[in-house]
Amino acid sequence: MTASSDVTEQTRIDWLLERFLTRVPETVAALLTSPDGLLQANAHFTEEQAETMAAIVSGQYSLAGGATRVLDPHGQGAVRQIVVEHDAYVLFVMSAGAGLVPGQPAPAGEDPETVSTLLGVATTSEADAGLVGHEAALLAGALGEHLVIPTRRGSDDTQATA
Repeated sequence: MTASSDVTEQTRIDWLLERFLTRVPETVAALLTSPDGLLQANAHFTEEQAETMAAIVSGQYSLAGGATRVLDPHGQGAVRQIVVEHDAYVLFVMSAGAGLVPGQPAPAGEDPETVSTLLGVATTSEADAGLVGHEAALLAGALGEHLVIPTRRGSDDTQATA
């Protein structure tokens, strides 16, 4: 991918996040992050807020994955969505993109060099949770392959933990 196509793709992702926030009532901000908290895209958070929220979103997803391993020891499912309700806001966290679950074997046909991106959406407490969840799932589908990111590697070319 060239630098020009990287900019175009980033612009498309930013535009889709902005359009999502404009279209879905009571949404406040949204971001995309890697499972290890590396910010990928941001709409309506300040840069400092976005970096902090990226870490929070990845942490929430990781904790939910831990619960899944305890509650579903046979690995029959995956975390679809996490909702944090507060008196003043609601935070939705979901996997976005068709990446792999870190630490799990790659199914046939999947690229073990990629992981999925996480989507975090902040809303007011008045938001319709069903509508936000539905629209966020549609957004993740619209972004599809653009949300799969390469696995980061350590300096000795070993895979970094996600």
